[in-house]
Amino acid sequence: SPRVNDQKCDPESDIAPLLSSVLFGNVKAQHVVQAAQDVLSKFRGQVPESMTSLQDITGIGPKLSQILNIVNRRDTYTSQA
Repeated sequence: SPRVNDQKCDPESDIAPLLSSVLFGNVKAQHVVQAAQDVLSKFRGQVPESMTSLQDITGIGPKLSQILNIVNRRDTYTSQA
């Protein structure tokens, strides 16, 4: 399977078909790959929890960062054990 950190991921052939029902799927596929590269390069592969850091990722603005800030908290997953 394609891996962003191996630079083997082609947005048009690997991701765009998965987004074919979405408007501007090719552009969104490129943004998905760029966002993954941002997480790898800026945050060592760990999706950040703070809204400010989340907005440093391609394609994440204030509204999405607020949502992710709530649902992407590590303590949410560790306290359910």
